[in-house]
Amino acid sequence: MCVVEVSWSDGRRTYVKRTYEDFLNFQNSVISELKEESSDWKWSKHVDIPRLKGKGLFQRNSRRLAEVREFELHAFVGELLSASEQICALPVVVDFFESRKTDPCPMRTSPLVIQEVSMDSYNSDSNENS
Repeated sequence: MCVVEVSWSDGRRTYVKRTYEDFLNFQNSVISELKEESSDWKWSKHVDIPRLKGKGLFQRNSRRLAEVREFELHAFVGELLSASEQICALPVVVDFFESRKTDPCPMRTSPLVIQEVSMDSYNSDSNENS
């Protein structure tokens, strides 16, 4: 699972939570959309579309695998979105990064600050009451 902060051109900030498989399907959708939108498939070959490595047959889920995938996904998103304005404007790209009900909500206020309480003052108060 990967959480991505999305900064929109209108100033909105959202967070999306997607699985590695979601990103693999997204990659395939982008390629398909480029094929459909362009009568000349050579156009999309000139645009450098990054590729994800995909799932290995016998890879076990581990912390190391998660770290490698996190790095790979950040590179993939960065390269894809900087490749071309035409790619960024594709409906499949915009839809993928739009918030869903299952995505986390960004904090709307500053974090809650918990006042520090000294245990010494607590202990002296409770001793006086005894």
